[in-house]
Amino acid sequence: MFKGIQSEKINSLLKEINFELHKFRRGKIIFTPDSYSAKIGFIYDGECEICCLKPEGKTILNTIKPGDSFGILAALGQKEFPTEIYAKKTTSVLFLSSEDLITLIKSSSAIALNVIEFLAGRVNFLNKKINTVTKTTVEKKLAAYLITRCKNECSTTFHFNFKKCGESINAGRASVYRAIENLKTKGYISAENKNITIINLSTLEEFIK
Repeated sequence: MFKGIQSEKINSLLKEINFELHKFRRGKIIFTPDSYSAKIGFIYDGECEICCLKPEGKTILNTIKPGDSFGILAALGQKEFPTEIYAKKTTSVLFLSSEDLITLIKSSSAIALNVIEFLAGRVNFLNKKINTVTKTTVEKKLAAYLITRCKNECSTTFHFNFKKCGESINAGRASVYRAIENLKTKGYISAENKNITIINLSTLEEFIK
């Protein structure tokens, strides 16, 4: 939110702003649709997971770490909070009220542009998630997941966790295992020592179209 703004200007902007610091134990729910609060939260230390709630269970959308934030849509006027956030480990969160957030946005065009850029990034992230979970087969869901991992980590080789992948694409461990074996047989990927390597990214992207 303060990217590109000099520290002296930030100190001036924050003189009339009140932050609340709260600590959450591992497994503690931070936000749910029923505990909606019009605030934006900044991860001070620790780690949280954002989950999408579905009738059949929850899907992990993202893991957020120090410096990341959540709840900006709620803070800017959304009437309900559509996801659930809980602490993966002991986590401290700085909360900023919607009133103070709007004050900051109005006081600085640089902050306003940073917020717009952040929101655009969130839309892009969610579009990628939608693209992953709406593929017709587990193989294509897995392929879309692997492509996203590859681009996010700027590497064709990365560590693979069956549980996290299954939660992300809403598939069981056995289904994920079969999908990996099928993609290996087709020559799209290789797997060794809990690492996945995408052999040809453009070919894998063509597969999911």
